[in-house]
Amino acid sequence: MIRSVAVNIPESGENEPRTIKLLDDLTVLQGKKVLVVEDDVRTGATLQKLLEHLQPHSPAGLGLYIGQPEKFQKITNIPQDFKSIYLAEDSTTGTKEFSEYLESKGLRIFKTKKSK
Repeated sequence: MIRSVAVNIPESGENEPRTIKLLDDLTVLQGKKVLVVEDDVRTGATLQKLLEHLQPHSPAGLGLYIGQPEKFQKITNIPQDFKSIYLAEDSTTGTKEFSEYLESKGLRIFKTKKSK
């Protein structure tokens, strides 16, 4: 079984500090390999805020899955703490299937447009 934990880092305005809401106990990550799921990377502020809360628990390794294709990312803003980086393909099929899988587990990760 793969354990998942959730945090929420809401959007913030330009030059506003990022906040974080811990939805689960992060102590379970101590000594574990951790895969962070993120929809996109622009400034890297979300990942930096997350690292502030992950690093005290000494995970064994950090990986990052980004749910949108590389052309929408600023890869250079990914902190070096993430040793493995996985990007969605340009086709939205893989992202849609991954998103649907997470939602079936009660996790809504990616921003999605509302259907009309």
